[in-house]
Amino acid sequence: MDAMSRALRRAARSPFSDEIEWAPMPSRFTRPPFNSYEGKTDPVEHVSHYIHMISLHAHNDALMCKVFPSSLGSTALRWFNGLRKGSIRSFAELIQEFGSRFVTCSRVPQPVDALLSIKMRVSETLQSYANRYWELYNEIGGGNEKIAANTFRMGVPEDSELRESLTKRPPEDMRQLMRRIEEYKRLEDDRLQNKGKAPLLGRSRQGVIPARPKKDFKMQEPEAQIEGVNVAFKEPVHKILDRIKNETFFRWPNKMGGRSAEKESPPTTAGSDRSHPRCPRGTEAAKGVLTVACIEGESPEKRMKVGRLTISFGEEDLQGSIQPHDDVLVVTARISGLLVKKVMIDQGSGADMMYPDLFEGLGLKSQDLAKYDTPLVSFDGRVVVPEGQISLSVDMKGKEVIVTFIVVQSFSPYTAILGRPWIHAMKAVPSTLHVKVKFPTEYGVAMVRGNQ
Repeated sequence: MDAMSRALRRAARSPFSDEIEWAPMPSRFTRPPFNSYEGKTDPVEHVSHYIHMISLHAHNDALMCKVFPSSLGSTALRWFNGLRKGSIRSFAELIQEFGSRFVTCSRVPQPVDALLSIKMRVSETLQSYANRYWELYNEIGGGNEKIAANTFRMGVPEDSELRESLTKRPPEDMRQLMRRIEEYKRLEDDRLQNKGKAPLLGRSRQGVIPARPKKDFKMQEPEAQIEGVNVAFKEPVHKILDRIKNETFFRWPNKMGGRSAEKESPPTTAGSDRSHPRCPRGTEAAKGVLTVACIEGESPEKRMKVGRLTISFGEEDLQGSIQPHDDVLVVTARISGLLVKKVMIDQGSGADMMYPDLFEGLGLKSQDLAKYDTPLVSFDGRVVVPEGQISLSVDMKGKEVIVTFIVVQSFSPYTAILGRPWIHAMKAVPSTLHVKVKFPTEYGVAMVRGNQ
């Protein structure tokens, strides 16, 4: 009981001077929700938090002193109750005594050199490494943005795509660095999700039962047999056509039963991999493959019409792709004369979009943009106000159209999005299942394979 009495007497004995003890309190003062200090964390951080929470009354020194004990936990409160009576005459003296008592809990600031010691571990994800790096970076404090990119890059493995990107195109500020890291985080997540997928090509077909047609089902035979062959061109197609226009397989029957050499090119369409006996067989192309079809028993005009309008996808288009998947269709295109990767083709987008990395990579400036005030909704549901719009040429497999891009200052793992305006201008048919897009050209149906 004597110990309890002594403790109560100490708690009732105020360490504040009479001037502070008898100072009037505001009539409508409400105590803010302070963090309770237990003597285990940095005392400077606690005092900073306290001053911030009671900043509306920072001019009232007596109030600052009287309220401070309510922010202390049991350990710190025992220290406060042990202060000598009348020893505290101001809030400055109170926090000085508080800091002296709990100085051993003060956080020792890390030197800038500590950033060089943090390295990405074997099999560690970029997300985990970035979390460790930023935790240490924040302990060091601000003012180190110039060295952040270099130290972060040095901690990434030498064969990393992110390290190569940061070396070739160093970010100008912290915002660009964070955007680049987030981009590669998402790419890493996509790869981890697709890690268990196996390519369709070469997969065993044992156990697969082919579907049997019903006995009373009859398939109507087409009026004209269409056979296709993949022809590779190592020089412009129009030169090849001029050279072989008089060959037998490019002569069409005329009304008199003879043959005439037509100057117009033969029709082209998406065909199968089987070789027609009257069509030339090509070799592997360095610049791409066009599918050329030979159609017998029709006029050149009808053949050209069929070849231009028929775009289809078959089982053979699945070969070489990773199945099953839920990937988007991402291709490479030539924009304003430069080869641009990570271009997404999206039928669900009503606009053609361009993001900051591509805008800066093309050397464009804000003065190059035309005004565009209509707000857009991003993937995450946020409303984004565009920076403006600009019209540029987009070339794919030699077919070029002018696209009006809307430029937005927002993060995206893609450099640009080609939406319905581009798809309709190209008369293209994209297929996310086959990871391909096909469209008619002057010489037939061209196909561009996406990158998974």
